[in-house]
Amino acid sequence: MGLALTDSTEERAGRGSFFGHLKGSGFNKPLCSFFSIVFCVLSFAVWAEDQSGALNAVPNLRHHAGNVYSAGQPNPAAFVEFANSGVNDVINLRSHDEMKEINEEAAVIEAGMHYHNIAVATVEDLNLNNARQLHQLMAQLGNKNTLVHCRSSNRVGALMALRAAWLQGKNMNEALAIGKLYGLTSLEPEIITLLTRPHVSTVN
Repeated sequence: MGLALTDSTEERAGRGSFFGHLKGSGFNKPLCSFFSIVFCVLSFAVWAEDQSGALNAVPNLRHHAGNVYSAGQPNPAAFVEFANSGVNDVINLRSHDEMKEINEEAAVIEAGMHYHNIAVATVEDLNLNNARQLHQLMAQLGNKNTLVHCRSSNRVGALMALRAAWLQGKNMNEALAIGKLYGLTSLEPEIITLLTRPHVSTVN
């Protein structure tokens, strides 16, 4: 963040500085203070834009009701900004084998948040057990600001659709709509197949 110049820093900067020139040219203190405030505000705007850049780079980032965020894979810098924005918990749906290039658990904890992992590595992992695990974890976290992510948010949307249908009493169209809000794309045919199987009826 830019530092607004004070009287003492003006003197150290000398007459060659912009503020020193103003002071030596007969400009009064209120005017110099005005320029200092403008400089500070502009500097803060640049700083804020730099800080939000990490979140802007997160793929498919969306904010939903109930203080839930869905997204693709954040980079380590983004976890710091999520924490600064008030996120308390991160739920990662990627498998351990996918995360060899980044120690996400360490990055999340270092940023001051709680880390959770529900591995959805294959279509077979789109199952009742994982849907229930997500459902119970979301219930446990309550109104805490929570980020749920995978690589692109496709798996997030898929598991959210199954949760909606199997554990929240939604019909197929409603569940698919919820899934798409959370990022469901190429996995939609698999979700439709799963939701048309008659043996799953597990509303809690």
